[in-house]
Amino acid sequence: MDHIIDAIKRGVNVKVLLEGDPVDGIEDDERYIAEQIVNAGGEVRFMINDEDRGIHDRYRYNHAKYAILDNKSTIVMSENWKNTGVPVNNTFGNRGWGTVINNLNVTSYFTDVFFEDWKPESKDSFSFTCNHPLYGNKYGCPPLDFVPNRTILTGNYTHPFDSAKITGAFNVSPVLSPDTSLMQTKSIIGMINEAKKSVYVEQFYAHKNWGTIADPKNPFLEAAINASRRGCEVKILLDSSKYTKVCNEETVEYVNEIAKKEGLNLEAKLIDNEAIGLNKTHNKGVIVDREKVLISSINWGENSARNNREAGVIIENDKVGEFYTNVFLYDWNSSNNQISNSILHVFAIKASNSTDPDGTI
Repeated sequence: MDHIIDAIKRGVNVKVLLEGDPVDGIEDDERYIAEQIVNAGGEVRFMINDEDRGIHDRYRYNHAKYAILDNKSTIVMSENWKNTGVPVNNTFGNRGWGTVINNLNVTSYFTDVFFEDWKPESKDSFSFTCNHPLYGNKYGCPPLDFVPNRTILTGNYTHPFDSAKITGAFNVSPVLSPDTSLMQTKSIIGMINEAKKSVYVEQFYAHKNWGTIADPKNPFLEAAINASRRGCEVKILLDSSKYTKVCNEETVEYVNEIAKKEGLNLEAKLIDNEAIGLNKTHNKGVIVDREKVLISSINWGENSARNNREAGVIIENDKVGEFYTNVFLYDWNSSNNQISNSILHVFAIKASNSTDPDGTI
């Protein structure tokens, strides 16, 4: 928050678009931050849903985590902007991936996405308002006596990785839900289908099935399994926290049973958050052939792919691939006691001089 307020004081135009109905509701901390931004001269809007008044949000959740700076740089992350996602002290927090891409084409693409979602003329785009006659302070001020907790949390993560600045030529392909994330020949599935040597997956959760009659299997998961049938090495590492353990244990069992039955170079397991020193593994990443990397907000559940607003990028570059492969293998090799037999945050790269064909993917 403080950095955003400082930017506004420097004359920077700040707009923040937030989800209006997150799973656990809007917390007073978030209302407080929104109020501070508005009072400093910034703008805050919520994407809301109110069926009784004919307001239908365009997405089930606005779950994307990206930012645009000066129309020339784009931040894309797996993490929420909170103390576990972007911790002040790097001994504490989630495992997540993030990148800053310095490229006009990429930034132009995400700018168009942002303003399409932001547009005030849409009924579901609601401005921060205190004491609203219908909504009260649901999308407005915190209680008058609210005081934010500014305690800096610390933990046991040893932060073996530093951020890296990598310059050179890159292929950068934006990925959006619900627009493009399920494309069969491009995007995430296409990326995995093109794998020749290896597929490494690190996810907060991956549902075994998506539950629809027409397409019951998880297409992301099945693409990874099929890569192993083509001869690729496939490793799938899933979160083990209380939020996801039951779901992920089922997926691990499913994947490893297939690997055993078909004799595949395929393995899934739960990450050992405690051994590594993580709060949880909140990542939504994929690495293909150690040279293509997906950094995104896209969980491997049906809602994330079909209904949410999600944002990610696929970056093709050997050095970027090497960086994230090292992070992935560190997590994988530190989790030997989990089911498979059962940024801490790596805010990783600043990619300059990248190439992207008009944001098409």
